[in-house]
Amino acid sequence: MSKTEVFIFDEIFEFMVSGDGIAELQAMGVELHVINQKCKIADYEPIKNPATQKILCINPDFVDWHLAADGYKGISGLKVIISSSDNISWLDTSYADDHGIKYVALENLTSEYSAVAEYAVTIMTSLARKIPTIIRNQFPLDYAHDFMKYQGLDLAGKTVGIIGLGNVGGAIAQRCRGLDMNVVYWSRSKKSMEGYEHREIDDILREADVIFPTLKPNDQTKVMLPIEKLELIKKDAIMVSVVSELIDNSYLAKRVADQKLFGFGFGADPSAFSNYSGNVWAIPDYAWATRNNMRTIKGVGA
Repeated sequence: MSKTEVFIFDEIFEFMVSGDGIAELQAMGVELHVINQKCKIADYEPIKNPATQKILCINPDFVDWHLAADGYKGISGLKVIISSSDNISWLDTSYADDHGIKYVALENLTSEYSAVAEYAVTIMTSLARKIPTIIRNQFPLDYAHDFMKYQGLDLAGKTVGIIGLGNVGGAIAQRCRGLDMNVVYWSRSKKSMEGYEHREIDDILREADVIFPTLKPNDQTKVMLPIEKLELIKKDAIMVSVVSELIDNSYLAKRVADQKLFGFGFGADPSAFSNYSGNVWAIPDYAWATRNNMRTIKGVGA
């Protein structure tokens, strides 16, 4: 039987896994390679060894959430590709399907769902009070003239629409209920959630004051919210997207700029904030990075 090597492509692996955990893997005879600087995976020299079987564990951020078949099909002895996220949509699986390469996404921890939900709610409240606009206008101090210009929205009593009431969507809904908001949702199957009303997607888009699309991105969900449906969103609504690739960010940002949408928040490159105007919160994807979540992942306590 040929030796198996594990290659971990993750810029933050050292922060997520304790030294003891790495030592335990090595004690089990696993030859572990940790690559923490971005490179083309197939070009990493040790991965070219033709005499070993290989398992890849990839943080999707390492490949900017897309790995084409050409990016891994030249790796001999490749048996498994593991996503450190809870979805595998970033991987072009066509070659893997044809060549018996298995792929799997890890199930995220409850602590991560909570961290993402709280980040999403933070974005919502920031947009409700026009924080991105205030920042872009360099914190105006003439309150006697500016307070009406930056008048925000009250969230209590508003209706929040969750599109995809899974782990993240459910955690967001729970926190919004704590803010005295009404919760409506769409999911493939109705949930037994007291106080939550199941609605069709079009109805949510037309009527909700705040909308959270929280579907797992895959070939089916990526086409569920095209621009034609996003056009249904009312002018004074807020959209918050903490899941990439589900909606057209540029379209919604333009609606905000044209004063046809109250606010829009989404995960983006750290430099993206300056590319937008008005009440658009283009914010880095640090949703998971809380002290509790990172400690839990490392296995050193909550």
